Amino acid sequence: MADCERSMSKLSLVSQMSQMVADTPKKDLTEVKSFAKPPQAIKDVLSACLLLLGDCEKISGDTWIQARKAMGASEWLKRIQGLDPDEVPDKKKKMALEILSKYDLDSVKAKSLAIASLYNWAKAVAEC
Repeated sequence: MADCERSMSKLSLVSQMSQMVADTPKKDLTEVKSFAKPPQAIKDVLSACLLLLGDCEKISGDTWIQARKAMGASEWLKRIQGLDPDEVPDKKKKMALEILSKYDLDSVKAKSLAIASLYNWAKAVAEC
């Protein structure tokens, strides 16, 4: 029973984080997409998101162009909200956690509030 309650709690957290991403003002996400050379923290958080969403198999080289393209897709936020963490392969969750482990929420917030909500979402999914 405790495992079931923990699973429900984690899914609830993922749902809350998904809603935070959905509530992120579009202008903030547009600002992030406009960066020519974003800070590494922004690129890393978006790389983790790409992994979890299944948009890439592994992170190699600069994924900024791919991340910008993904963020520009009309269904991107819907995909985040609709992602079932149980369908994300453990290998990708582990890779995402390795990327995200370089940062904490405060260091990401210092770069971008929009990316902070994505950081929270990616971390919740990866830990689920």
